[in-house]
Amino acid sequence: NTNTGQQDSLLLAYPMFNSAGGRINTGGLATNLNGTFNFNSESEIHTAGVVMKSVVWVLPEAGWRTFFLGGYRFFSVAEDLTINSTISPVGGLFVPGSQIDVVDAFSVGNQFHGGDLGLNTELATGPFTIGILTKVALGNNHQSVRINGSTTTVSGGATAQFAGGLYSQPTNIGEQERDRFTVIPEAGVNLGLQLTRDVKLTVGYNFLYINRVVRAAEQIDPNINPTQFDGGILVGQASPAPLFRENDFFLHGLNTGIEWKW
Repeated sequence: NTNTGQQDSLLLAYPMFNSAGGRINTGGLATNLNGTFNFNSESEIHTAGVVMKSVVWVLPEAGWRTFFLGGYRFFSVAEDLTINSTISPVGGLFVPGSQIDVVDAFSVGNQFHGGDLGLNTELATGPFTIGILTKVALGNNHQSVRINGSTTTVSGGATAQFAGGLYSQPTNIGEQERDRFTVIPEAGVNLGLQLTRDVKLTVGYNFLYINRVVRAAEQIDPNINPTQFDGGILVGQASPAPLFRENDFFLHGLNTGIEWKW
């Protein structure tokens, strides 16, 4: 709470709650607060690329081949985070059926486009092969952060809606975009079993790192000015603020496949 400089809370469920002020103002009369809380987070990762493969080093007697890789790389990370709470006060000054719904929604997007360079080394021993991949993509990451929220109150059959929930307020609601130069190194190891001259089974591990990614949860500012609640006019510090924080992103993966050459 930036007005008091102290930690504060929004009570969702509490028996015989009595308050003469704050978010729930019962006029000093006891109220039973019945509440629910839902937190939902979703992440989507997509990647695609077109690569040219060219032999740069061959040792036939050792079954060794090294290829140069060059091409285009696309990579995206999108996240949505929604916090929804409902308060149903019973008693006090509240008429039956009163309800307060609070929603905070944070969405981020990262879309990378760039050039891809690397080496792929293969070593064959009988029907078995081992491949080592090292690549790096350099390019632009278009970042976007969207913050939205609302508070809906129902009392005596009348419904009112206000901009802002708890962590989303008029001071940070909106959308921001920017472009950042980004580096994506990637490494992988693949084992193969040559079944026939043209068909090979593969299994492997990949590691990928991105140095600049915006994540949904990191856009939440825990500093809140409650004067904006329920359509109030801002008095004091403009918080929560739009943060636009970025961080590192690691991705580990296992892969299996069938390779067919003709």
